[in-house]
Amino acid sequence: MEESPTVQRGEAAPPQAAGVAGFDVVVRSSLLTVGDKVDHYEVREVLGAGSMAEVYRARDTRLGRKVALKLVKPGLWRDDANAVARFLTEARLTAKFSHPHIVQVYAVGEHEGTPFLALEYLRGQNLRERLRERGRFPAREAARIGLAIAEALTEANRHGVLHRDLKPSNVLVPPDGRVRVLDFGIAWQTHEPFPMSMRGPHSAAPSSPRLNARAKSTRVAVTVSPSEASSLPSLHAGHGTASEGTPRYMAPEQWAGAELDGAIDVWALGLILYELVSGVHAYESADLLMLFHEITADCEVPPLPNREELPRLLVDLIRSCVRKTPSERPAASEVVQHLRSFLHGGTQALHEGESPFRGLLPFTEHHAGSFFGRDEEIGQCVEHLRRHAMLPVVGPSGAGKSSFVRAGVLPRLAEQKRWLVVRMRPGRHPFEVLAEELINHTTSEAPPRSDQQPRDEMDAERSRIAALATQLKLQPGQLGAELRERATQTGSRVLLFVDQLEEIVTLVDDKTERERFMVALCRAADDPLGPVRLVLTVRDDFVGQLVNSVEVRDALGSMFFLQRPSPAALESTLRKPVAALGYAYDDPELPKAMVAAVDNESACLPLLQFAAQQLWEARDQVGRLLLREVYVAIGGVEGALAKHADGVLDALSALETRAARQILLRLVTSQRTRRVLDRGELLEGLGLESTTVLERLAAARLLTIRLGREAEEPIATVELAHESLIARWTTLRRWLDEGQDELVFLAEASQAAALWDTRGRMDEELWQGHALADAQRMIAKLRQVLPRNVARFIAAAERKQAKRVRLRRQLLVAVVTGLTLVVAVLGWQKNMADEQRTEAQAQRAEAQAQRAEAQIEGARAALSQGKLLETRGKLRLALESTDAPSARALWWQLRDEPLVWTRELGAAVYEVAFSPDGKFVAAACQDEAVHLFDTQTRTVKVLRGHDDQVFTVRFSPDGKRLASG
Repeated sequence: MEESPTVQRGEAAPPQAAGVAGFDVVVRSSLLTVGDKVDHYEVREVLGAGSMAEVYRARDTRLGRKVALKLVKPGLWRDDANAVARFLTEARLTAKFSHPHIVQVYAVGEHEGTPFLALEYLRGQNLRERLRERGRFPAREAARIGLAIAEALTEANRHGVLHRDLKPSNVLVPPDGRVRVLDFGIAWQTHEPFPMSMRGPHSAAPSSPRLNARAKSTRVAVTVSPSEASSLPSLHAGHGTASEGTPRYMAPEQWAGAELDGAIDVWALGLILYELVSGVHAYESADLLMLFHEITADCEVPPLPNREELPRLLVDLIRSCVRKTPSERPAASEVVQHLRSFLHGGTQALHEGESPFRGLLPFTEHHAGSFFGRDEEIGQCVEHLRRHAMLPVVGPSGAGKSSFVRAGVLPRLAEQKRWLVVRMRPGRHPFEVLAEELINHTTSEAPPRSDQQPRDEMDAERSRIAALATQLKLQPGQLGAELRERATQTGSRVLLFVDQLEEIVTLVDDKTERERFMVALCRAADDPLGPVRLVLTVRDDFVGQLVNSVEVRDALGSMFFLQRPSPAALESTLRKPVAALGYAYDDPELPKAMVAAVDNESACLPLLQFAAQQLWEARDQVGRLLLREVYVAIGGVEGALAKHADGVLDALSALETRAARQILLRLVTSQRTRRVLDRGELLEGLGLESTTVLERLAAARLLTIRLGREAEEPIATVELAHESLIARWTTLRRWLDEGQDELVFLAEASQAAALWDTRGRMDEELWQGHALADAQRMIAKLRQVLPRNVARFIAAAERKQAKRVRLRRQLLVAVVTGLTLVVAVLGWQKNMADEQRTEAQAQRAEAQAQRAEAQIEGARAALSQGKLLETRGKLRLALESTDAPSARALWWQLRDEPLVWTRELGAAVYEVAFSPDGKFVAAACQDEAVHLFDTQTRTVKVLRGHDDQVFTVRFSPDGKRLASG
């Protein structure tokens, strides 16, 4: 697939098809048609053809996967009887490669005398198409592409293979964002692997002769017009080597027909980098003869036209790659080292002594240089945002979603184009937060508002925020218009980043507001061709609760699932930041041991980061080492967090520990997610010691305090530093288990109080009767202070009930006073009877409540003993008599336990079957018997008669007969 160096004037360029597996293909007559078979590959689509081969989409009938099938044209072999055998040998060698940046060759063979290759099927753009689309690349993006190419060449050199036709159209960027180098089809093997060090006078081993790769073919794979052929010097005279490749990317020694080695691929890589960062080729001549003279002339490659704008390290590297003398060029492995150094130099941006590890805090854009282990996923997301307007990043708690976006995706996007980034977390009032971010924080460089801001300006600002929030809530489509308007005003693209989207489920009580917020987000990012992009992060266990309409479902259909990194990637997050700052581990195996310690932990990232941060803070600054003895002292990865947190509590007094318990419980929802509270709301009703406790917990990095503003007053919001504290800190988990009933009650009471406030504090919304009585009993047991809004709600309900009692009594007095003396005695008796009846009813109600409480306690005991049916029965009786929050909490806990009963058989069970009416369960077992269970009585009958193991069992449709085998 050579790139023709010339296009005749007046001649239209052939139509190009989409790049498939990196091949530029031109539709022509084909060797195969749909349905034809080549070995075990069935042709499904004719993709096109180039000058060397035809390409098809095919299916591997053995493995059931798509492949790109490449058939080399028979005409290429007419002048060389050994060419087919040599091609197949070289292709089979390439098929041995297994590298993330080299397109995979699945199989090599012949079909009716024509060689074919079955390749990894990829769609995407090659670099030639990407250059035509966007012009020059930013320096860091070009360096990443160059690094991928150099790593592929290093792998090829390790096997003694040259590419020989490296060019932009042979480098593909698929939808997964991972660069692939393609078409090693004309490569050949040297006698030995290529040396990995710099060649020439500075080589470490100057006495070793430079290894050569001599080809046996004399074919010249360049496009030459008849008028040029007579004047062009021989490209292979005198050396017996082939000059194969694309003229514009061929090294001087290729043009001269000299001995070739890996330096020719480094030359081509240098020209590709030159073109990526400048947008133009180093040699623009369209005349083949002129191109020959320019490339082989004894002068340097023309300097980069924009070299003053580029980093010096990158300019020097490109210049060294395109030295005319092969021995002066670096090896591909050295290019890899230089580009890695250039890309990862950002770690040095940290302030002196600043930890490269974040502990329980998320990485931000400032820490992008220290963020490792996610390069492949970042590339996938950036490529996704080229083609889609929305990117929902979904993953479990502790997967590092916020850090991934802030320190990975956003900085990578900023390298490519100018972006205006609007960041937000929904909180309890998502529209208000969004409106404030749109008005006051549209860029990360927005200056903080001064506390001395005039009151009238602050009032005007709050009015604008409230008006915009109302407009966005009533007209969900308005958000997209606001974002597009900012894109027009700034001349940049706009990205709205909504972090921790699950907060609209855990913190927003109003269902209508939740639904409208989701619709507003989806409509804001519904045009892939527009200037607006939306990135969301959300926990995977809340995704289903966000989908409230077909519109939202379709918008969230293209989700990116962020799983825990591989062990190798996790290890790099520990090694690379340390190495970049000139430190090392005193035990080189320590990072591997740390990764192994969290092998089965879904929230492994915050645990590793916390342990690594502890190591960093106790590092040996003289020897510049992180010490294993410190790792042992902190309790390893799994013990570091809990040991640190318990150590903070151990330093508190009994009174302070009680305050710490109440503070921490208030910061966890009943669904065991983090709750964000204003500092004043968090400490409301607690003792004076709570302020000191809050400061200690924050100083120990267990809590995060963020400064903000509400109305004209500055405020601080508080939350747990990370959700891993909820799952991994044993003390907090125990407190949560003990206070689960309290959490459920407070969640229900808070929701009812918020609704009461929202609807104007109407008496009809207040609890009464059994609901109020249950609340009063729960309040009496609470080990924490009621939030202010809940206390107001309960107090109002109690006042309403007391008022009703007084009115009833006053009415009774008025009736008695109006009776005659004759009926006074009867009235008095009736009144006494009523009071006795009322008292009896109250006593019955109290007895009923006590019975229900007894049933609940019995259910808890049964549950602890694993008696699930008994637990369900007692709970059902309790709920039928009184609707208590504690019973509902236990029922929800039981609902997540599907087990009904178990029975140990003492032999392997191969299959079980339910009877159609569900009354019996039959189990086929290894002990040569069928065990038949009565699901009601749980009695069992053993049916024997087989003389071997019973593997299968089935009931007849009417349930009267049983078949076994």
